[in-house]
Amino acid sequence: MHALLSLSGRALPLLRQWVGSDPGCGVARALLSLATGDRWDDAVLKEQLLIAHRDALAVGEREASLVYGVFLHTHRQYPLTADHLVEHFARWPADELAGLMLDAFSSCGDAAYRAHGDALTERQAALAGPESWPWMSWLSSARAEQGRVREAHELAGQALALYPRSGVAAHALAHAEHGLGAGRASIDFLDQWLRADPQAVQSRHLTWHAALQSNACGDFPDARRRADTALARTDVGMRAATNWRLLLAGQRPAGQSDPDEVRELLAAPGGMAEVFHTFNLALALAVEAATDDLHILGPPGCRRRTSRLPRCPGPRSTGAGRDHRRAPPRR
Repeated sequence: MHALLSLSGRALPLLRQWVGSDPGCGVARALLSLATGDRWDDAVLKEQLLIAHRDALAVGEREASLVYGVFLHTHRQYPLTADHLVEHFARWPADELAGLMLDAFSSCGDAAYRAHGDALTERQAALAGPESWPWMSWLSSARAEQGRVREAHELAGQALALYPRSGVAAHALAHAEHGLGAGRASIDFLDQWLRADPQAVQSRHLTWHAALQSNACGDFPDARRRADTALARTDVGMRAATNWRLLLAGQRPAGQSDPDEVRELLAAPGGMAEVFHTFNLALALAVEAATDDLHILGPPGCRRRTSRLPRCPGPRSTGAGRDHRRAPPRR
């Protein structure tokens, strides 16, 4: 559980081992679905979660409720997931496994849901108490998203003091230190943290945070190196956010994006129409000097273009630099 809650690179192998050694554990099967469901087709996902729910029902109501929440979350029914979590936490306060789905509130694409999720996180963290590093980590992340960087920094530090491998707290700390201009100290922390677990779930994203700090420190070769070695072809948003900073400083950009790939993301029904993602995609087009595409995105073309794109919630709440390709919502 610690590996899963901390977003460790060891979590997935351990989950598979758990399901293999205890195939009748519905919660284990559901958690594996939560971690890997984006790679499965609908039929496999539904089959695995039906088995998980059947087995969880035989154990108890909490287990069945967790599996049902995973079913909603993996099918990208984020408002329904958020509503279900409210009921779940009312019965089982501060349930850490349910906390793995807190991103449903921000993924709704609705400010009211996001605010409700922040308030719920604060209440559950208070109920869990100051010794619960997962809830301290989630609260630090919420504070970072709210722009309350000093509070986020303090909470992330407390969580990391309790459990130094908390990936959520490490990410919240990176956000806070970006806002506070920590510079080299933040880079050193991230490098040390990643060396202990190079396969951590957020390894590329945290390396990108280090690249931003290198840019801020004026170490442009290091920023370019980090972006070129850590970011994948599909990390369009993070690459663009690195490159426009390099270009503003008169520097050569890191590995660039394929404009056709950017156009595909803009046209896809899978969620890149969210304002944050569209902004990063526009930056990618700007780096490529794709002026015709930028004119299409600009007023009044922006309104015409985005009106044809279905609304889709953003990915896991990670703040600046979120760069995830989303598949179309499951029906």
